[in-house]
Amino acid sequence: MDKLQNIKSDENIKNIDNIIHKLQDLKVKISSDHKLEDALDHLKLTRLGLGLLNADDNCPLCDTSWETRNLKEHLENKINLLKDAAENLDRITDLSENLILKINHAIGTLNEIIKSTEILELMEEQKILEVWINDLKIFLSTLEEDNYPDPKFEHNIVEILFAPVNLQVVLDNIYSSACENFKEPSEEQTAWDNLTRLEENLKNYEKSINDCKKSFESYEKGEILLNTFLESKNSILNNLFAEIKDRFVELYKQIHGIDEREFDALLISEGAGVDFKVDFHGRGVNSPNALHSEGHQDTMGICLYLALAERLIQGFIDLIILDDVMMSVDAPHRREICNLLANFFKGRQFFITTHDQTWARQLQSEGVIQSRNRIEFSNWTIEDGPSLNILGDIWDIIEEDLTRNDIPAAAAKLRRGSEEYFSQVCASLHAPVRFKFNGQYELGDLLNGAMSEYRSQLKHAKSAARSWENFEELERLKKIEDHSKGVFERINLERWAVNPAVHFNQDNDFTLQDFKPVVDTFRELFSIFQCNKCGTFLHLVINGPKVEAVKCDCGNVTWNLKDK
Repeated sequence: MDKLQNIKSDENIKNIDNIIHKLQDLKVKISSDHKLEDALDHLKLTRLGLGLLNADDNCPLCDTSWETRNLKEHLENKINLLKDAAENLDRITDLSENLILKINHAIGTLNEIIKSTEILELMEEQKILEVWINDLKIFLSTLEEDNYPDPKFEHNIVEILFAPVNLQVVLDNIYSSACENFKEPSEEQTAWDNLTRLEENLKNYEKSINDCKKSFESYEKGEILLNTFLESKNSILNNLFAEIKDRFVELYKQIHGIDEREFDALLISEGAGVDFKVDFHGRGVNSPNALHSEGHQDTMGICLYLALAERLIQGFIDLIILDDVMMSVDAPHRREICNLLANFFKGRQFFITTHDQTWARQLQSEGVIQSRNRIEFSNWTIEDGPSLNILGDIWDIIEEDLTRNDIPAAAAKLRRGSEEYFSQVCASLHAPVRFKFNGQYELGDLLNGAMSEYRSQLKHAKSAARSWENFEELERLKKIEDHSKGVFERINLERWAVNPAVHFNQDNDFTLQDFKPVVDTFRELFSIFQCNKCGTFLHLVINGPKVEAVKCDCGNVTWNLKDK
């Protein structure tokens, strides 16, 4: 109670009042000057960064690599430039700490008195003191969290916090009750109590020293473990990145061809992430986000994933999963990725999902997947899940319809399948198709374009063979021309039957015998545009503006188009 009276003394109240007013003035000065406020924020951040410097040569604020000595000098120079802000900040810190010390002293004293009210069962006095201590704790948290001044404490702070009404009456009641209920202890008892408290404090002190020592030892062990882990991780990952870097660059160049012939990359493990930088046309290495388009970044991601997967799963599992990886890649590069999967990852099994119908068809046309392994989900509902549509060999499905004598169903499948098939043929051969703004191309548009381009390139191949005096190749091409000519003539005679057979028509009531030859002719037509060995579509090989060849992926079909 004597201590509390000292806290409540006029001199101490005046001192506290003086500290609070100085703190208020400084806070108002800073809040009214945005430049000064920003300078203080920069100063706090810079001091924090200086305190976090360690031996890994990285800036603790932005992770940029520095020499520790240079970084320390840079931060110290920055603090020197903020000299005025530093003076204000240090003054605020001193005032706040002084005030916090006084409040903590008051709280500690009050806690002891409140313990006495509990022993004496003075509930009313206990309640008054607890309200006071609660106000002090709120004000203390405001100071510690640097939120002062606070609207709750704008007026008469000293009176509210350090001079509660009727405090003297409360203290007198507590003291008189204590005198009535407890005798004055003897000198021996007082000495004993002091020794007991001293022993308890000494034990707490020794325990704190031991706890501090154990904590510091744990910290040192943890730091050794962390540094060892980081060194090991960086060593392993950097070795891994060194092993796959050339493969990654090779795959990326394969997709982008001549545009990226000088492409190179840098892969270094850094902290919890990877420092990944790539070349941009000989203008230095930068983050992919800096100069490359989203499509190029996506292809980098695919190539990096494929290179890592190839290295990490080697000898364990041959399955690679690609889940909707073509979101931002344009159509020509999607085709190159198909070629990449087909030619660079032979013997690997791929599980590929996509929403993109074009790429799904390209995967099939470029021989990455076979038609029977293409599955489509549709009409998804929460209750029933998706409907399953296996887009396999259309001929088996058509034969089933013919077996049931369901000619309209067979005709519908033949027309739809042919439209999809020849859209892929036209894309592979770059066949000219009459443009439609809505993109709805019918079988006639696609079929005419595919056959016309096939004839044109075959004629070109014969001309090239003649110019090189390669008469054996010329004879082989003439046989191909004779065969395809016969098939084209038959298809022109038979294809009229497809559309009428789809719909009910009294004048055209097709039987199995009528429609089976139509199906057989289309089936033979399909075979003309595919390699009978690898199953891939014949496609143009283009180098810059020049067309060089028509070939399949395995090279079994190769027509040279370069004249001597």
